[in-house]
Amino acid sequence: MRPLAVSAACALLLSAPLLYAEDGAGTARLWLEKMSTAARTLNYEGTFVYLHDGQMVSMRIIHGAGPHGERERLIVLNGVGREMMRDPRVVTSIQYQHSAEVVARSRPRKPFPAGLFRNDATLGKHYTFSLDGDERVADRLARVVRVAPRDAYRYGYRLWIDQASGLLLKYELINAQNAPLEQLMFTTLELHPSPPAGLPDPDEGAGTPSDAAGIAPEPTLDKAWRVTRMPEGFTQTEYGHRSLSAQGAPVEHIVLSDGLAAVSVFIEKLNGAPGFKGSKQMGAVRAYGNVMQEHQITVVGGVPEQTVRMIAESVRMEQAP
Repeated sequence: MRPLAVSAACALLLSAPLLYAEDGAGTARLWLEKMSTAARTLNYEGTFVYLHDGQMVSMRIIHGAGPHGERERLIVLNGVGREMMRDPRVVTSIQYQHSAEVVARSRPRKPFPAGLFRNDATLGKHYTFSLDGDERVADRLARVVRVAPRDAYRYGYRLWIDQASGLLLKYELINAQNAPLEQLMFTTLELHPSPPAGLPDPDEGAGTPSDAAGIAPEPTLDKAWRVTRMPEGFTQTEYGHRSLSAQGAPVEHIVLSDGLAAVSVFIEKLNGAPGFKGSKQMGAVRAYGNVMQEHQITVVGGVPEQTVRMIAESVRMEQAP
């Protein structure tokens, strides 16, 4: 769920006087680097709104960090009742209306926004970083950081980072026309010295995720599928199998990232079913489908259409499974 990854990206910051003494680009990178590591250390709870594609979702988040690792609970406050609980072992998603529960392996946290924020020299080849003043969000003073892409294969960002704690208070994903494609903003926020109440019990749930209903053991990877063309700066960060539903067969899953944006590639055998070709848009998320050797290739990410199209059309099977 995208808000989960977004809302939990936060960090402890250095003092404001030291930050102001640096150059603008270096200072902005430092704020982002500290923001991206705080989810391992901060305990907090609050409510936020997530705006995308003309819709608004209100959510409550409870987050804790401790000797058992990170634990998190997300509760949707409007629309269909649902929540998600996450610990280092599993992610549990519950929909109250349908009494449905889905358990999946937990993946390591991806710092904000959607990928693996990697503060190295290569990231600066594809984005520029600058400070954009101070504003108040959720009655807290925030430093505004702007991240602008250097090419048409990525989106830009505006980030409001709490000056006192480093938590991400608000963000906007921005297109080439400088218009926001999606927004997230905290309305209330409370920090705690220890994990707050309401988190999943770290001692609950014996066994492994493979023992849970609908979760099959991780299959052996043949790694036959390859992405042969992607925008400069993107690299493969994950390769595995993933179940998109409790009943469905696992599909091959490749994750690409440039250090800030992330794209998922799903490869599924059609078994005679009709394939999907072309593009779709869901708010800021673009999807592009292609059919290759009786397999459905679907590329999804918070990136422009030309990025998912390039990747989807370049997927090849280099060897027989």
